[in-house]
Amino acid sequence: MTPGVRPSASNSAPASGRDRIQSCGERPPGVGRRLSKYRAVVATQISHNLAYPAEVVARGLIIVVFVWVFSHLWRATYESTGRSSIAGLTLSDTLWYLMLAEAIVLSKPRHAEKIAASVRDGTIAHLLSKPYSYLAYQASVGLADSIFPF
Repeated sequence: MTPGVRPSASNSAPASGRDRIQSCGERPPGVGRRLSKYRAVVATQISHNLAYPAEVVARGLIIVVFVWVFSHLWRATYESTGRSSIAGLTLSDTLWYLMLAEAIVLSKPRHAEKIAASVRDGTIAHLLSKPYSYLAYQASVGLADSIFPF
């Protein structure tokens, strides 16, 4: 065979499906292309979470009020005992623990609740007909909600 000369179609073996796709200049569907729809779901959910700035501020204020109330309760608890530490934790340690625990709890996706609600109201039939995995869709929504939980 001469370099640079393509064999004619009559004396070459039939091309496989993958060769035909690559010969047309198209990429075979890879992981990146399959995940692009879920990246779009994450981006859409984040923009949905940020769509109403007043709601974002209100949720943030609720968290601030919650932490303020509990910090005063713990401060009163430490003052009433007259000790600087309870069970080995200082007031500062307890407040940091409270904030960390709340951040974890508030960022945890609630897949079971969302799936149950979609079964109850019938939207699951619509979502299951889409060209994506319903569970991967829910995981993408949960990821977006974890990135920007409030």
